[in-house]
Amino acid sequence: MYNIRIVRYSSVCSILGGLLWSMTAVIHALRTWCIDMSCSAAGPPPEGWDFLDTITVFSIVLMASGIAGLVALSRNEELLSRTGAVGAALGTAGLGTLILAALLSSASFPGLSWMPLAILPGALVALVGFALFGVAIAWSGLLPYRLEAQLMAASLLLLAADEQTVAILFAAPLGLAWAALGQMLWFWSASAETMLRAAYDAELPVAQNRSSRTDRLSVSSPSFGTPGTSFPIGK
Repeated sequence: MYNIRIVRYSSVCSILGGLLWSMTAVIHALRTWCIDMSCSAAGPPPEGWDFLDTITVFSIVLMASGIAGLVALSRNEELLSRTGAVGAALGTAGLGTLILAALLSSASFPGLSWMPLAILPGALVALVGFALFGVAIAWSGLLPYRLEAQLMAASLLLLAADEQTVAILFAAPLGLAWAALGQMLWFWSASAETMLRAAYDAELPVAQNRSSRTDRLSVSSPSFGTPGTSFPIGK
């Protein structure tokens, strides 16, 4: 039941995070400014656009919860290999480093010349970790083939994304695929919870019947001549 709750909560976060990720990609594509001096509209972002970076980081955090749901689901199905567990741990550590670096950057702390030293290793560790985890999940057959294909295609398109140009739209399919992953996790948790409730409801009358039989046999027994001798059934 504990794993089912983790999958249920992570499914909601994955859906919200994926939709927010795609929304921020579309908003990035609609803007008329950029920070790269090679483009014609180079310059600082206008006032009021700082929230976009915050929403992007928040969407990444929500999407990362989908990894927790996949880990819980694969453990429940006994399909989590050691490679998948190590990959999930490495990916989470690398992603945490990137999120921390993004938060420090958005806070405009002075003297952050070491930022590339944190971003590059964090991105490399996250890439390797999630790649190992993805291969382990695909090898286990946990996800439907169509969903695996969507996630793989979206990940490949992400490599062509560029936040300085309209090519940022290549990042939008990843959010939609991640929302589809969250939907799959939601349906699985709902189905598993329904099956558990049905099993519990089927077991309850048997337990009550067993208890009533015990009560009926807990009467005076002339065999031993002792009033109230109990003969429990099924214990």
